[in-house]
Parts: sequence; C-alpha cells; structure tokens
Amino acid sequence: MRAAPIAFLAGILLLVSLPDLPDTLFVGFLPALVLFALFSSPTIRVFAWFGIGFVWALFRAEIGLANILPMTLESQDLVLDGIVASIPIQTGRKTGFLLDVVEIKNPRTGWGDGQRIRLNWYGSPPQLLPGEKWHLTVRLKRPRGFRNPGGFDYEKWLFQERIHATGYVRSAKENSKLATDARRSLDRMRYRLARKIDEVLGDSPHGNIVKALAIGVRDGIAEAQWETLRSTGTAHLMAISGLHIGLVTMLIFFIARRLWTLFPSMALIIPAQRLAAPIAVAGALGYAALAGFSLPTQRALVMVCVVMAGIFWRRHTSPGFSLVFALFVILLLDPFSVLSIGFWLSFAAVAIILFGMTGHLSVRKSWWRWGRVQILIAIGLMPLSVLFFHEHPLISPVANLIAIPWIGFVVVPLVLAGTCLVTLLPDLGGLLLSWGNWAIAIPWPFLQGLESLDFVYRTGFAPPLWTVIAGGAGVILLLLPRGMPGRWLGVIWLLPLFLISPPRPAAGEIWFTLLDVGQGLAAVVRTREHVLVYDTGPIYGPGFDAGKAAVIPFLRNQGITFVDRVITSHEDADHAGGLASLLAEIPVDTIFTNGHVLQAEQSKRGTACREGVEWHWDGVDFKILHPASDRASGNNGSCVLRITNAEGTILLTGDIEHPAEARLVKIHGDELRTDVFVVPHHGSKTSSSEQFLQVVKPRYALFSTGYRNRFGLPSEPVVARYRQVGAKLLFSDRDGAIDFRLTPGKGISEPILYREQARHFWHDFASR
Repeated sequence: MRAAPIAFLAGILLLVSLPDLPDTLFVGFLPALVLFALFSSPTIRVFAWFGIGFVWALFRAEIGLANILPMTLESQDLVLDGIVASIPIQTGRKTGFLLDVVEIKNPRTGWGDGQRIRLNWYGSPPQLLPGEKWHLTVRLKRPRGFRNPGGFDYEKWLFQERIHATGYVRSAKENSKLATDARRSLDRMRYRLARKIDEVLGDSPHGNIVKALAIGVRDGIAEAQWETLRSTGTAHLMAISGLHIGLVTMLIFFIARRLWTLFPSMALIIPAQRLAAPIAVAGALGYAALAGFSLPTQRALVMVCVVMAGIFWRRHTSPGFSLVFALFVILLLDPFSVLSIGFWLSFAAVAIILFGMTGHLSVRKSWWRWGRVQILIAIGLMPLSVLFFHEHPLISPVANLIAIPWIGFVVVPLVLAGTCLVTLLPDLGGLLLSWGNWAIAIPWPFLQGLESLDFVYRTGFAPPLWTVIAGGAGVILLLLPRGMPGRWLGVIWLLPLFLISPPRPAAGEIWFTLLDVGQGLAAVVRTREHVLVYDTGPIYGPGFDAGKAAVIPFLRNQGITFVDRVITSHEDADHAGGLASLLAEIPVDTIFTNGHVLQAEQSKRGTACREGVEWHWDGVDFKILHPASDRASGNNGSCVLRITNAEGTILLTGDIEHPAEARLVKIHGDELRTDVFVVPHHGSKTSSSEQFLQVVKPRYALFSTGYRNRFGLPSEPVVARYRQVGAKLLFSDRDGAIDFRLTPGKGISEPILYREQARHFWHDFASR
C-alpha cells in the first residue's frame, strides 16, 4: 500500500516535467488503470498507480488550461460583473485583488463565467471589501511573467492558484458596486479582523507579523524582518503554516482530552481521546479558515485529519503509513501541489524526523529529543534548501530550538485567542493581541544576534540536480541509526553539494544574455574573469523593479557575486529603474552613465560614458562609440557599447533615435557591422533607420519589449526593415532571456531561448 502513493506521485512528476501536454485521449484509460490497481498483482499494481497519477494530473491540467483567457480577448475593454475574492492589498498607488467573474457583458463569449482573475486598480480606487459584487471595465491578458534563469516563475504560480487572467481596472463611469449589502464571506471576516488588529497594534514594528500569524496576510512584513528570518531559518514560523496547524491541533487535543478526564462518568461513555480528536480537527479547521484555506494549510489539514481519524476509530497505524496516506489524499485533491516548494519541505521534514528518530524516542530527556529533531531537520533539508534557495542557514537548529516552542506555544495561542475575541470582547481581545505582539518582540534580538553571525552556507548559484540527488543519498546515510555500517560515507556523498563550482567562460569567450524585463532593457556580459551589466530594466512600483525581479536572481543563479562594471545607457526609468536594487545587493566596482541616476554616495564609483573609452578583459575588447559629450541627453544621449572578440561583435545601443544613428554612421561607418544587435529604443519607429541598418547589417536582431505593452512596440514597419536586411529576429517577450556564446574557434552559438529551453505546459508561448 505504501508503494501506491509513491507511484502515484511519480506519475504526476512525469506529467509536470513535460513541455507540452500529451493527447487528452489518455484520460480514457483511467477506468482501466483503476481496475488494474485494484485487482492485479502487486507489481502491476505499482505501474497502474503510476499511470493513474499521470492521467489524473493530465485531466486536471487540461481543465486548468482550458479556462485561461483566450488570445482574442486580450487587450480589449471587457465589461463584467464579479465578486471580490481576496483581501485587497494596497501597494503605493495601486490596489491588487482577486475577482471571481460572474458574467462578461461584452463580448458575449463562452469564457468568463466562474473564472478567477487578478486585477490592479491604479490611482485612488473606492474601498473594496471581500465578497462585494462589482461592475467593472477591465483590460486583461493571459497569465504571463518574466522568463529568466533564476527568476520567479510567475506563470507557474498563477497556474497553481487557478488564476486564469491578469489585468487592470480601466477608468470608466460605469465602474460601480452592485451590492450595497455584500454577501458575507470568509475573506470579509479576515479583512475585518485585519482592520481590528491594525487598530489595536497601530504602528508596532511587529504588528504585521501578528497579522501574518493571525490571518495569514504577510504582505506587510518588512524586508529587513524577512532577511532576519531567512538568515536564521525561521521564516516558516511567520505565517499560518503546517507547523502551526499541527501545534494548535496538538494543543487543543491534549487540552480537550485532559478536561474530559475530569468527568470520569462521561469518559466511560465516550473515551477522552475519541472526543478530543474531532474537537482538535475543528480547531485546526478554524485556524486554517483564518488563513483563507491557503494551500499549505490545506496540506496540513489533510495530515491532521488522517492522524485524528486513526485516533477516533482506534486504528493503530504507523506514522509512515499516515504520512504516505496523507500524501496520496493531498495529491488526489490537488496534483499540482508538487509545484510548491512548501510541499517538498513539509513532507521531507516529517519524513526526516520519522527516519532519524527511529530507535531514539524513548531515550534520554525530552529536551535532548527536541534538540536532536532540529539537528536532523537542519541536516536533512540541506539538499532541498540549496536546490530551492541556493543557501542553507547553518544556525537554524539553534534558532528553531528556541523559536519554535516560543512561537508555537506562547505567541500563537495569544494571537489566536486575541483574534477570536477582539470582535466579541474588544478589551480582552486587544489585550491578548498586545501580549502576542510583546511576545514576538522578546526573541527578536536573539534572532538578530544570530543573523549578525552570518552563519549561512551559500552555493552562489543553482546547483546541478545530480549534486542534490547525491546530497540526498548522503543525508540518508548520515541519519541511519548508530552502529549501522557505512554511515560515514554520507559525508562523501554530500561533498559535491559543497565543492561544485559554477561554469564560466573560457579565455577570449563572451557569454551574453539579454534578460526578459518587460518594457525595458537589461543585459549581462561575461568574460573569463569579469562581469558587465548593461542597463538594469524598469521600475514598476514601490519595492518592485527589474533589478530585484530579474537581474539579481540571474546573477545569483549564475554564481556571480561581484559586478565589475554597470553601464546605464541613459536615465529613463525603463533602463535605470533597477539600479538601486542592484547596488544594494551586489558589490559593483564602477558605474558608467551619461545621466543623473547616481546618488551622492554612488557617484564616487561613477564616471561619464563617453565616446572613445576602451578597455580589454580576458581577450575581449570593449569600446564606447557614443555619446561624444555631455551635451547629448535623453534617448539620443544613450551610451552605445561595442563588444568584440575573435568570433564576432555585439552592439548595444540603448534608446538612440535617428539623429544619433546618423552620427554613428558618419563617424564609425563599417565599424558598426555587428553579429548580435540589441535593437535601439525597443523597435520604436523613431529608431532603426534604413541607412543605419544597411551599415549595421545584424545577423541577429534582439527586441527587448514587454508582452502586449501599451506603446505597441516593436513597430511593424521597423520589424519589416530588419527582415529586409536578413536579420534573424528574437523577442524577449516571446522568447524570454536570450543567450549567446561567442567562443574562439567555434564561432557564435545558436541562441539559447529560455522560454523554450525551460518550457513547461503551463507556460504561455504566444507567437508573432
């Protein structure tokens, strides 16, 4: 029986690894596979469960993809009615929320009814409350995100969350609330509780952590607080997670059982454990409801129900059986839980505890067992932590040894009790919330002290999968019971995880990557020993820019910890918007710019970008061709950079327009001939003149544009001109990050297109 859930999981994993879904006719085999699983031999049964997992995931994937917004409805003004389905989150000048569509008024299509969309309402929208029904004019697009190595897979997240379109609310007189007395909803209750907590705690620095523990809303936690939690391995404590659900269930179970034993006559009718089990499940259900039944709490609820069902029905089941049964139920309910990092970390943590504590549960004192659990988790989760986060906090056993019991048995009960009472008994509820806030503040200096030690193992890049598998084998060997032969070999198996180093260019070689940053520009150039970043992409709003979302994740994914030179072509926000984030996270030696984007403390490293500046790195030549003086400003003052090695030339031009192009042709002539050409001004009609292209004659023309951007770029006549000169056209919005390698003796590689290379069936692949 235990092999069946594992085979079921393996079938799902095979499906989610595919770039495209197979034919839906495979779903027709599901009844036959179920019969094989029920009535065949044990060997065939395992293969049958593998097939069931594959087909079940295929069936659910087809349903999810069928609900995605059709291309024909993109970038149109759609008039619809919908119900606010989440707590609205205000960030700067925009308010984000989920909307469950009730009906699309125009055009009348088969899409829309019952679909969930994610909207932003810019400016100063009216107050939105969960559960309200609104009549809105919106503009939507299919789920779409940046596609860069190391970057967040937004399209995968939208697929997991069953969000079928994203967009924004258009300014229209008809936008109005339809229901003045909105239906009561769970999210409405959570919204009101959030407001109550804000009223009680005011501007307390830990108030947003209280809100995260109470109702699962984590948006308000400061970045510095997150950094402390990540560095100490305690970030999992600051939300309603599986750990908290488990702790609350255990606490309620033991309290209910203890109270019932105070009435011996009643305990003879209903045993204390049988009564306590459903009460504990009800408590877990209520706590999960406060978190809006998020995916992590759903997984925890299933595990709690499995364990408590065994207690209620007096069925003795081993912890291992309960774990795999919970795994099967969770995958049956949501096969795409496997796409969540939390899924792997939570099940791995429980499995590690069960495996590592075998034969040790009855020895020594409870404090020793608790300390051993933390060490086991720290060792056991290392391969997964390095795989997912490229780092592992080695100080986490010490931090969690104190933080887990304090948060679980002191903070969470106070916060939970205060949240439940703050509406009915405001004074008592407010007092308990204040105590919970105070209790959070107590261990914070301790966590900050551990953070200052910076005792974190960092790989500095995404490790190869084989090193993670080898590390997993090493963990299993190390956690074997004492006395088992060969335990020491676990250290050998772990070594690749620590010793592997990231690949880098050979001498004289150029690695060039144009990043997908939406409507903007960012590129990274690598030689053997040096790194150059040309532009840093746009800024989108408070706390979110391309430097943080694309450039930094890419650098870390490639193992780059130092940048020798940053060039900001000019000061427009779509080219220099991510500079501040980059400088805050990655050490940079020098900065070239022709604008005023540098702050006073950064200007010491800054220098003017001027024609004639040259340098030589590792057999590669760099030369600035424009501008000639500081009188050139704006788009035509963009810093133009030529990069050359023995195999070819790369030309980056910023946002230059016709006047600057004419000057470049006049001054540099055939020197402009290039192989890899980043198209000026994102393909605007004010750039890429015929005269200029006849001189440049690029082999590859790279357009850095945003998907369905509001400027309508690139211009079709410009695209046609590049086709006329014989260039192969590549587009960041269609292809994701675009990578070239200019290798001595081998020439210029075929472009590596990340959206194609790392494609899964949930990724949109719109063609031009």
